[in-house]
Amino acid sequence: MKALVDVARGLGIRTIAEYVESAEAFALLRRIGVDYVQGYFVGRPVSRIERDKLRIPSLTGPQAAAG
Repeated sequence: MKALVDVARGLGIRTIAEYVESAEAFALLRRIGVDYVQGYFVGRPVSRIERDKLRIPSLTGPQAAAG
């Protein structure tokens, strides 16, 4: 994984790790330089209704472009 991150960084490409489910995995990925993570450790998926109740901004739409 570290080698892939290093190659991507050398090419100017950002990296994202999926299925991050523990603090240990998150710490390791952070240490080796992964740019973004997603998975249950970061947050569980929520429906649009739940997202709107929590006021979590959408990643698409006019607000995202302005953000």
